[in-house]
Amino acid sequence: MKLFLGLFFIVFLIQLLGLILLMQGFAFVLVVVLTAFLSVSVAAILALLLRPKQGAYQALRQGLEFFKDSDFSVRLAKSGCREEQELNDLYNLCADALHEEQIKIQQKELLFENVMQNANVLILLADEDGHIFHHNTLAETLLGHRSPDSGELLSIYLCSLQAGLDLRLNSRSELVFNLHTASGYRQCLASRGEFLTGADLVSIVLIKDLSEQFSAKEADVWRTTIKVVSHELNNSIAPIMSMAQSGQMAMAKQRLDSLDTVFSTIIDRCNNLNHFIDGYSAFAKLPLPTKVSVPWRGFIESLKASYEFVVRDNLPKSPGFFDPAQLERVLINVLKNAHDSGSAVKDIELSVTQTDKYSQITLKDRGRGMSDSVLKQALLPFFSTKAEGSGVGLALSREIVRAHGGSMALENRTGGGLKVTMLLALQ
Repeated sequence: MKLFLGLFFIVFLIQLLGLILLMQGFAFVLVVVLTAFLSVSVAAILALLLRPKQGAYQALRQGLEFFKDSDFSVRLAKSGCREEQELNDLYNLCADALHEEQIKIQQKELLFENVMQNANVLILLADEDGHIFHHNTLAETLLGHRSPDSGELLSIYLCSLQAGLDLRLNSRSELVFNLHTASGYRQCLASRGEFLTGADLVSIVLIKDLSEQFSAKEADVWRTTIKVVSHELNNSIAPIMSMAQSGQMAMAKQRLDSLDTVFSTIIDRCNNLNHFIDGYSAFAKLPLPTKVSVPWRGFIESLKASYEFVVRDNLPKSPGFFDPAQLERVLINVLKNAHDSGSAVKDIELSVTQTDKYSQITLKDRGRGMSDSVLKQALLPFFSTKAEGSGVGLALSREIVRAHGGSMALENRTGGGLKVTMLLALQ
């Protein structure tokens, strides 16, 4: 601004000088030539003064154009003008900061990509419109299924894994499904979630192959089953064989009075073996629950005919919705365990709470509780710590609760004892 004011003043002086010369009698042509010469000289000097600033502004403009293209590698050179140098230094500082941030983002993207490609799950990312925009390459190697096409709808790809999978996964956060491949069926776990990246909503679907885990668990269960069945059969067959031999010897010696004991023992062992087999048969052939509306007070009071306990807090006024025969079997089993734990009757407490979605039944005792290792396996089929236990009771109870759309959990209580919590869906 000062430069332009000075220029205006100089031009004014040149014009004034020309006017004075004309008034002094100088020739008009000479005055015109002189004023023109002075004006051209001033313009030339001004052009020389402005050229460095125009060059600096041009360099700054080009640098900002590189910023638009995410190129932060350009730096401005030093300038002899203090104001220009301050501007150049500020630009260079911004370029350094943006370049460092760009490197960090690139490293995070590289780390994210490495995690995705090395994860043992199939990862699918979809935009707000449901189009898959990123995925790892494990569909073929991990699941034996084709990889999704670029921009393919997530719902279509999920349906290619299993018909209706997209709708089932929309209604819940995760589920287990069977995937048919050329090598057979694979059991897979699918889970779904959403997160925001800036203002964009991204859907993420994870699919994990559970076949190996299920195979290992299945093998463990079979080994445990064979061990339990073998143990129970040996415990029954050995006495039967022994008593049969004793009966044979008594017949040979005409000691018929001892045959009653022989036959009673054989019948008793056969009954025990039959009871054992019935337990496993009930677990394998558990029918679906027939849910009906059941008032809580009458149902809870009926349990006291089998085992004593204390009802804690008020029972819900609204009825429950369950299969009374099946749930009675569950509660009698856990009440029996509470009594077998050594807990006093006054410390065996049962409570029921209810929301608009679930009924919660809680049974507490002050017995021996369970060790951490036993607690982890207590709900598994065929696991028992009792000498005569079949390992079916708690496992069957959990399956009944699951069939009611609920869950069952065990935990040790502070101060001793066990807490059993059951959730039943009200639908």
